[in-house]
Amino acid sequence: MVDSADPSSFVAPVAELISSLTAADGEHGALAVVAAHLQRWRLAAAELVLVTPDADGRPRDPHVVAAWREGHVLTDTPEIPDLPASTWSSPAAPIYTTDPAVAVLPLHNPGHGGWLGALRLTWTDAHVFAADERAVHVLVTAVVAAHLGGLRTQQRLRAALAERELLHEVSRQLGLTLSLDERLRVLVKPAPAPDEAEVVLCSFECDEAGAPTWLTVISILPAAGTTPLAEMGARYHLPSIPFANLYVSNPDEPLLISDIQTDPRVDDDSRRTYAHNGVRSTIILSLTLNGRWVGMLNIGWTRPHALGERERRLYQSLARQAALLLDHSLMVDRQRTMLQDSLRQGQLLQTVLDHIPVGVLLLEAPSARPLLTNPAATRLLGPQIYAQTEPPPDVPYTVVFPGTDRRIPVDQLVGVRAAVTGQAGAEPIDVVTPGRERRHLDAAAVPMRDDHGIVKNVLMVLTDITARKRAEDERVRLHDEVVRVQAAALAERGAPIIPITDDILVLPIIGSLDHERGQQILTAILAGASQRRARVVILDITGVGAVDTQAAAALTTAAQALRLLGVEPVLSGIRPDVAQALIHLGVRLEGITTCGTLQSSIQYALHHLGRASLA
Repeated sequence: MVDSADPSSFVAPVAELISSLTAADGEHGALAVVAAHLQRWRLAAAELVLVTPDADGRPRDPHVVAAWREGHVLTDTPEIPDLPASTWSSPAAPIYTTDPAVAVLPLHNPGHGGWLGALRLTWTDAHVFAADERAVHVLVTAVVAAHLGGLRTQQRLRAALAERELLHEVSRQLGLTLSLDERLRVLVKPAPAPDEAEVVLCSFECDEAGAPTWLTVISILPAAGTTPLAEMGARYHLPSIPFANLYVSNPDEPLLISDIQTDPRVDDDSRRTYAHNGVRSTIILSLTLNGRWVGMLNIGWTRPHALGERERRLYQSLARQAALLLDHSLMVDRQRTMLQDSLRQGQLLQTVLDHIPVGVLLLEAPSARPLLTNPAATRLLGPQIYAQTEPPPDVPYTVVFPGTDRRIPVDQLVGVRAAVTGQAGAEPIDVVTPGRERRHLDAAAVPMRDDHGIVKNVLMVLTDITARKRAEDERVRLHDEVVRVQAAALAERGAPIIPITDDILVLPIIGSLDHERGQQILTAILAGASQRRARVVILDITGVGAVDTQAAAALTTAAQALRLLGVEPVLSGIRPDVAQALIHLGVRLEGITTCGTLQSSIQYALHHLGRASLA
């Protein structure tokens, strides 16, 4: 027994207790040692209750970690026993009750964070707490508090070491991964039950002031073996969601929601949205980089999970690296998308260039050196397209002036002029091939300038108009042939004179009117007028295609000859273009009456002869 009056009598029991606790295994072992040490007072039961101090040092979350009954530590811990309200009021004083016989020993150690818990001792029989036993309880309280404080410190150190190792491993793996999905898969590893978690990455859209306004889902990594809970591309208007202020107002600070359905911080609309998506627990981390919003990382589970300081510390430590790497991944993805779009556009452009029937050249400025040619340009200009140097002897393709064999000087080529002067231009050219085939081309050149207005390239477009030119030439040839045939037919038929009355004659002139035809008409009209004693002769030129100097001379000569015979000459069928031609040629028609139509000419003739009608 311990003599409370003799302090030396405490030394051996305390030393034995400390030695036994040192060898004990965790909380269960410590409780077994304490119960054995107190068995001399016929202890019936004991429970070890631990607490977690809050930020103000007050004990929170009491829970039984070990229980002892009649010489044995229980494998199943019972419910939390009833503890007096004064248990946590005095860190040093044990609390005793006699009916039933209970001793509550508060465990408090300022050197290990303050409150640790309490040791509850019970007796089945009536028990009187003697002074020596009370003295032992005080010593046990101090020794057990020191021991549990040491255990808690060791646990914290082991946990801190484990967290550090985990952070190191996660950081290492993040540095080795390249794709966005791989990095999201690494970032979920520190979370509880990572295989059950879905990771969602969202992008922010900010207003002019830089405040996040819209949230868009841009990547989803579903839990193993499941379909995504979130919807890709879903958009959320943040000012309309009160819950959003919790993670927007504290960027890079993890927001932990262990149970969305019961957490009072979650508003009803957000709670319904999470329920619709099947999410019950979440970690939200808004990521920024140098004051710029990068995105939001959202880890969610379909069932509640206890999320505490461990998760807060881990994800707060990972926030900056995650922001940097995710920003890099998003930038790489954007560049990859732009590159793919550019490649698709390039392939489309190449397909168009390969199949378009128009020649396209891209020239360097000011050298006019070809940088790009499509197959049509090569076909039109030859396999060796040259620019500022004269073509070598083995390049038989020659660019010449249209309709000639005279080569176009290099500095006069439209593409070279555009490269040197920066002025757009277009002109027809002919290209003579090795087989002396002549191709007719329309060449157009447009300078391309950089942001400073400097001409860097020239775009040339070559259109093969050979078929069109040949068709035009053929039309001209056919027209000339028709005119020639008609003229020949008219020449064979002579100049038909049509008598309107005995003294009014009409001579319709059709086709071209050259010198020879003019002589035929002059001879015929003088002979007809003399034979029929005509007083008025109408020369109708409605059918004359064009009037030149020879035609004008033939008409004026015929009119003057008729006047010498005393006959009134009338010129009809003068169209506006014929009138312009006569004025341009300086033809003077003094003494010749002119009328626009044959009908008006006949009316004039009748009036001139003093008649009202042809009868």
